[in-house]
Amino acid sequence: MNKILISIIIPCYNIESCVTETLFSLYINQNNNVEICIINDGSTDNTLGIINNTLLNFPIDNLKIINTKNLGLSQARNTGFKHVTGEYVWFLDGDDPIRKNAIKDLISEIQTYPGADIIAFQGYDFNDAEKVFGFEEENYKDDNPVFTPSYNRFLIDDKFKGLKKSKEYMIEAISNDCFLPSACFYIQKRDVLTKGGLRFIPDILFEDLPYTINLFLENNKILISSLRLILRRKRVGSITNSTLTQKKINSLCVVSSNLIRTYYAKGKINEIFGYSESIFKRTIRLARKNDLKLIINIIKYPHLILLVYKSSIIQNEIKKTIKNVFSI
Repeated sequence: MNKILISIIIPCYNIESCVTETLFSLYINQNNNVEICIINDGSTDNTLGIINNTLLNFPIDNLKIINTKNLGLSQARNTGFKHVTGEYVWFLDGDDPIRKNAIKDLISEIQTYPGADIIAFQGYDFNDAEKVFGFEEENYKDDNPVFTPSYNRFLIDDKFKGLKKSKEYMIEAISNDCFLPSACFYIQKRDVLTKGGLRFIPDILFEDLPYTINLFLENNKILISSLRLILRRKRVGSITNSTLTQKKINSLCVVSSNLIRTYYAKGKINEIFGYSESIFKRTIRLARKNDLKLIINIIKYPHLILLVYKSSIIQNEIKKTIKNVFSI
């Protein structure tokens, strides 16, 4: 049996309209050194039936399907991690295909830079309304005119060529407003996640934020690649494109609180303070558009009190909110 180099973990929940495209893209990219773990996260539509039917016509080696009750994206990814064995792990979304030759090119990067703990790459956007794929391999090539280059790594230059420390890259990327927290745009060594106990926080939105930040702050060796691998579907109603909800506010509070708690315990609060401050400021500004109750709800996350105490920026944001609510 071939050694598994890359494990691809794909949570699927109610994506019957587009999961075939993702599977076909994996079919044309399959490699003996790659395993695929699909987590059917309690889908209530025909997602599972379409997965099974597609695999009958386009069988993929080294693929397993795990059925669970609906626990959410974080738990689905964590479940998948328990069932894979590859040297590297890639968390891919079930509605996003990958381009033709993506796996081949990614393996080439790994072989060129075997010391990389993390490889960061780029992608293309396409509109969900565009019916561009089908079962034609040519439609998955990166010269398809409906694809728009996106998720650009603006810091690919002499400073970040070759292997660099991930913490240094993250700080530089944040300061240049080009840090990409989406977990789908990184592969990471399985050992790094195992040793660090790094997992996704359950039951929140924006689960990629604390995961990716914690991954980078462990000061792993990162390769910033110019490869564009993912074909990112722009969907109406996605978490990032949908309107404000109470769960969005709560999730951003959890993200900020988790980062403060984790790095305060390690005595490294200064390393994460600026980014936590930025996330929390965004949370308050979102809440200000609605109701003071959203701000009051923040108090249930105790570690945020430390952020309020230490940050004059956050104090000013809260003052603005109170003035806005009471028309002072």
